Amino acid sequence: MARIRTIKPTFWTDEDMAEISESACLLAIGLLNYADDEGYFNANPKLIKAAVFPIRETSHSIPVLLQELSNCGYISLFSAQNGKHFGLINNFTKHQVVNKKTPSKIKEMNLLPYDYGSDTVGLPLGKEGKGSIKTTLCNAREGNLPDVDNAILNDRVPAGGFSVDGKFVMFDEWEPDSDFLRKSAFWGHALTEPVKPTELAEFITYWKAEGKAKHHEQWEMALAKSIKFQRAKSNNSNAGVNNNGKSEFKFDPNSGKSRAVQLVEHKIREKHGQEYLDSLATNDGVLWGEMDKQERDGTLIDVETSTQRIE
Repeated sequence: MARIRTIKPTFWTDEDMAEISESACLLAIGLLNYADDEGYFNANPKLIKAAVFPIRETSHSIPVLLQELSNCGYISLFSAQNGKHFGLINNFTKHQVVNKKTPSKIKEMNLLPYDYGSDTVGLPLGKEGKGSIKTTLCNAREGNLPDVDNAILNDRVPAGGFSVDGKFVMFDEWEPDSDFLRKSAFWGHALTEPVKPTELAEFITYWKAEGKAKHHEQWEMALAKSIKFQRAKSNNSNAGVNNNGKSEFKFDPNSGKSRAVQLVEHKIREKHGQEYLDSLATNDGVLWGEMDKQERDGTLIDVETSTQRIE
């Protein structure tokens, strides 16, 4: 029986959900209506297809979409003794308010964690969930069955431990990969020099206290963004400041840019910050080049001294 559920605005900005396919994202929403009042559901692909996509064809099969949702941590999948499969929407009770809740019959069953990806094929490129740690049936115990309010399912894992989908909380020995600078540039946070020990220590200290669980690459992306912001902030604070509290403009003859271009960049940096200026330099390089060319050709008009009348 379909149920009315709530979708919070944070669903659309969640970093993990942004990594899955559109069909998997649509299935994630449909499972909210399909699941019982405690977030559990029958993971039979035919039943899910009939309930969520009765008149729509998906880009991938239901088993593949379920695997995507499992890899990103949105759901956990289990197997019963009779061979049937069931699922649980992680953090369901955290985000859904259910009046006159009906107790889940699936929750009372003897379920064991199930590696759903072991018998599915054709997962979309980039959705493989590489590096994730799965709990196999041979090592599973009844006491390991996570409840809806389990700490792991709420992205809080014991220090140094891994969650069921490969996420982990920050720890003292963590460090980015050797190709971190290359990946940072690919993510849009180009860094001109390697990570300093003090920058890494500050990052680790902050996120250890937060207790947030992320995948390794998500931690690297967060580190790149943090260092980019902190360095830009430091550069702004180290710039010369006049009596009005504004940074002073200093012409650099060795920069390869004209005084006019440097002055424009200085004003933008002063108002919006270095990161905003970097984005302009990337997207509008032709504009800056044309400004230099005009000045070199002497085609700029001095409005104050010009005898031309401007209508």
